Amino acid sequence: MGKNLSMFDKELNSEYQVPPIERSSKIENNNKNNSNGNDEMMNNQMILSKLTRQIQEFQWIYLRDKCLLEILRIKVPRLQELYVKCVKIYRWVFERRALIEKMIEFEKRAHVLLSKFIPTIGRRK
Repeated sequence: MGKNLSMFDKELNSEYQVPPIERSSKIENNNKNNSNGNDEMMNNQMILSKLTRQIQEFQWIYLRDKCLLEILRIKVPRLQELYVKCVKIYRWVFERRALIEKMIEFEKRAHVLLSKFIPTIGRRK
């Protein structure tokens, strides 16, 4: 499916090259008129059939990719808008988390300091 054209050309050339047929001269003379025309026609039909399927596959891939590009053209601007909003929200959450962590550290230090001066802090009955 995702083959580039140079690989396709190499595969096509190697796949459809018919090696020369070695026959004795008597058999060749007897069957020359009958089989050579039929063999060549069958090979041509096989090549045509394979090429037709590959063309149809490439057309389907082209249409699929064209549809995907159209969807991306529609969706990308909306995703960019959402990204701008989400970046702001993420930044706010990050700033608040940092503030909460500072408050927790302050509470821990304050608790330690107060427990030194007021003996009842930190004890439970």
